[in-house]
Amino acid sequence: MYFQIFACAGATVLFPLYGIITKKPFPPLLIWLICLHLFVSADIAAAMGGYYKYPWLDLLLHGYFGFLASVIIFCLLINWGGKNLQPFGFFIIIFAFAMGLAALWEVFEFIGDFLFNNTAQGVAPGFVWVEGEPSPLADTMEDIAVTALGVSAFYLFVFIDKLFGYKACKSLYNSFK
Repeated sequence: MYFQIFACAGATVLFPLYGIITKKPFPPLLIWLICLHLFVSADIAAAMGGYYKYPWLDLLLHGYFGFLASVIIFCLLINWGGKNLQPFGFFIIIFAFAMGLAALWEVFEFIGDFLFNNTAQGVAPGFVWVEGEPSPLADTMEDIAVTALGVSAFYLFVFIDKLFGYKACKSLYNSFK
């Protein structure tokens, strides 16, 4: 638990550090949204038992992660010259990377459960699944599916933004100039 809290706190430094190295800082609002996600995930949900008090919190955080990861990847693609991609390819890359990050997170949970005797996947370590008991596979698949819904929410956001002249997307794009 302590490792997770310190790792999440340390991760908040990565995006400002990226901005310093590349001389193209991430938008401050995006950094705050990332910090909010890390704080709620590591401190409130995991360390303070929020997952047990609020069973819906896991799904909410995975959906939020899907949306947030999509925005981050959108920003990185803009920063790395992705504006030259075809729109379909642009959104395929966003989907693939967001889902890949979701899968990596599930691997992180599994390894944490195995090494540190945690229950991030919703079952006790060493648990052998039997009929009528919760399956760790069901938790993993549910988390990844909800991440896909978060990516879909990002696509809906971009579509609605398109109807209003891409104001939000242009704001993100201009923040990297």
